[in-house]
Amino acid sequence: MEEHVIVTHNDLDGVAAGAVYCRLRGCSSAEARVFFVEPDSLPSLLKDLAKWVGQGVEVSISDLGVNEDSVDRIARHIRVMVERGARVLWFDHHVWEDDWVEKLREAGAELYVDRTTCAAGVVAKHLGGADEAVEELVAATCAADLWTWNHPLAGKLFRVVGRYRGGRGYKWKRDLLEQMARGILWSDQLQEALESYVDRELEGYNNALAHVKVMEVGGCRIAFLARHRGPPNNSLLASYILSKTGADIAAITRGFRSLSLRSRTVDVRRIAVQLGGGGHPAAAGAPLRPSLVYRIVGFLAPSILERWAARRVVEAVRVAGCRWRGGGGGF
Repeated sequence: MEEHVIVTHNDLDGVAAGAVYCRLRGCSSAEARVFFVEPDSLPSLLKDLAKWVGQGVEVSISDLGVNEDSVDRIARHIRVMVERGARVLWFDHHVWEDDWVEKLREAGAELYVDRTTCAAGVVAKHLGGADEAVEELVAATCAADLWTWNHPLAGKLFRVVGRYRGGRGYKWKRDLLEQMARGILWSDQLQEALESYVDRELEGYNNALAHVKVMEVGGCRIAFLARHRGPPNNSLLASYILSKTGADIAAITRGFRSLSLRSRTVDVRRIAVQLGGGGHPAAAGAPLRPSLVYRIVGFLAPSILERWAARRVVEAVRVAGCRWRGGGGGF
């Protein structure tokens, strides 16, 4: 029996992409090895997988992109897996440079990149055989991930996926993946989770507005927020902050380990690339990597670490420029 390994992003699109893969591949989602990961952690995870993944194993990687700093390491680990007899399928909808695509394909990955849909849609399109349940899941997921919100389940699923964090969050997302793979998109359990989440989400909006800082960089307004745990999701929070502050860019960090960038008008991917990250023009992210000294000082005085993170954002915007999507503008 073929063994399946699913490596996917830990948001709704990642969970749904893993579920679509399991449903269309006919694998048992309960038995498949599932790893939810952020893009900056992908090289180290693939390095670990390359130590044992081999003959008879199919690896699905979904909703995860690469960047200039990570592509060579990732290609090296994939080449090891393929040489050991594994099959590696990669489904994504982020922005890829041509040389990144070439490197991954030369390493042996079967790479499918399609920016016209969400990652779950890429899996469904290229594996084929999608049934009604898959089509419904893809429609709901794409409506949330592509920010059209034209499906009644989009906002609900988007919220409940992030109900928990840490080990509990992994189990929760694994359970959701299994349910989705069986064609169950909503239940009494998810309704209860949604109601609990929304109560905490409203508190999160009020707290965020009290702590957001607006900075001006060459005519570009940046709303910067160092946030705590809990709802709302960064994308929902960014939309709220952009509306309330009139900023061009929302820059949100949680724990000072990573940064989320969102904008309705500015190409934030260019900014994320300056920080070693990537993503989409409207939604991108990057690792922050404060030094040990800053981490120690920040533990005692978080405001110092917050100022350091804000400076990193400002520097990246100065280098990348506040480029308006669709051409024109910027500096």
